[in-house]
Amino acid sequence: MSRNVWAAVHPLQFQRGEGPIRVKKKTPKSPLRFVHILTAIAATSLLFFGITRLAGFLLAWDKLNVQTAEVVCSDLHVRSLVLPLAKKSATGNILLLNAAGIKAEIEACSWVKEAHVRKVFPSSLAIDVVPRTPAAIFESGEAYLLDRDNVLIERIDPEDRDRLPVFRDTGMFAENRKAKLAQGWICLDELEAEIRARVSSLDLSDPEDIVLTFRDDPVRLRLGLNPYAGKIAGYLSRRNQWTEDFGPLEYVDLRFPDRIYLKVISQEAR
Repeated sequence: MSRNVWAAVHPLQFQRGEGPIRVKKKTPKSPLRFVHILTAIAATSLLFFGITRLAGFLLAWDKLNVQTAEVVCSDLHVRSLVLPLAKKSATGNILLLNAAGIKAEIEACSWVKEAHVRKVFPSSLAIDVVPRTPAAIFESGEAYLLDRDNVLIERIDPEDRDRLPVFRDTGMFAENRKAKLAQGWICLDELEAEIRARVSSLDLSDPEDIVLTFRDDPVRLRLGLNPYAGKIAGYLSRRNQWTEDFGPLEYVDLRFPDRIYLKVISQEAR
C-alpha cells in the first residue's frame, strides 16, 4: 500500500506525552487582615506623636531663641536707622521668625532700597541692606532728597543744597513728572563729574527746554534738548570773552545749533 493511500485510511492524530497533565492554579492573594490595619494605624500615630513632641521641644528650646541681629550696610547712617528695627525683630524662636515680615518692615524705611533677611541658626539674624543714595533735590513746595529711582527719601538739610543739584518746576511737577525727571537725569549724566558737581539747579518746567545754573555762576543756560554736554562746554569756553565784550550776562540761549542768543543784565538791575 502506498504511503498516500495509507495516510488517507489511517489519518494522523496528535497525542500528548505520557504522564498526568498538570493544571496551573491561580493562587489567591492573602486578604488584608484586621491586625495589619491596626498595626499601620499604630505606626502612623507613633510617627505623628514623635513629630509633635519634637516640634514642641524645638519651639520651646531656648537655644533657638534669637539673641543677636547683624546689619550690614555700606552707608553707616542707614545702618544706624535699620539697626534698632533689626534688634526689635530679633525676638522669639528662630523657627517662628517671619523673615518676609521683617524684610517688609525694614524696606518701609525711606532710606532702604532693598533688604535681604537671613536666619542664621541657631540664634542669629543677618540683614543685608542696600541703601538709597540721594542724587538730587526735588523741589515742589517742600524740598526732598531724591534718588535715581525718583523716590523721595526725606526733607533736606540746608547743607544739602551745597552738594546736590536741585530739580525745579514752576508747575510743582503736577504734570509729566516722570518725563521731566528723566530729562534731568539725562542732562546730568552727560556731564563730566567735575562740571556735574558745579550744577546748582535744573529748571524742568519745560522738558524740551531745560534751564541750568551753576553754583559759582548766576547765568541761566537755556539748553533745549540734548545733547547737553557740548552746549555747556561751548558756553564755559567763551563765557569770559562774552562778559568782556558785552558785560554781565543774565542768560544764554543755547537751544539752536546755528546761533546763540545772549541777554545782558541791564544797567538798572546791576
